[in-house]
Amino acid sequence: MDLVPDLDPEGEWTVPPVESTEDFDLSRALKDRGQPTGEYEVLAVTSTVKESVTNWEALFIQFKDENGGLRPVKVALPSIADEEEEEVIPSSSKGKRKAGPQDFSD
Repeated sequence: MDLVPDLDPEGEWTVPPVESTEDFDLSRALKDRGQPTGEYEVLAVTSTVKESVTNWEALFIQFKDENGGLRPVKVALPSIADEEEEEVIPSSSKGKRKAGPQDFSD
């Protein structure tokens, strides 16, 4: 069995070929105290996504190998919280301003 499947020449992971919905399952991350555990639960095939997940819950695609077993989920989740505060740079121009009495002289 290939220990590093689906790598392109640059070493990046690629999506396996899919011919039908039988080639993958939809899964959701199992959580402990709100944090993902690294394990995934396959969604029931007989229910809809709306019945299976909560609002904004991330879903994952688990591709199947040649024998029908599930491959591991490969994912990099972005941080929701800003790790760095954006630096606000003050503008050197004043931009728009309210018109003063000197702007209405004849």
